[in-house]
Amino acid sequence: MVIAANPKSIAKALNRKGVGTRLTYTAADLILAAHDSVATISPAKELILRGKVATLKHLYEQRNELTKALSSACKSLMIEDLKILSRSME
Repeated sequence: MVIAANPKSIAKALNRKGVGTRLTYTAADLILAAHDSVATISPAKELILRGKVATLKHLYEQRNELTKALSSACKSLMIEDLKILSRSME
């Protein structure tokens, strides 16, 4: 909910009239924290889950890179095979 919120609306919600204490976090800070949060109360679980999410993101990126590399290799091998086949037909 906070991730998708407009920073101005969050800033407006945080603005407390008549209260002299100043908040140390900005609306952008809260959005960033919500984006990185895995929504658990336990700090230990938060760290573990954050690590697992980071690992999964890394593996996902690696998979995408490998898929691109393999697709490129397959296309170039296919082109080479077609050149060989076209030469042998002549």
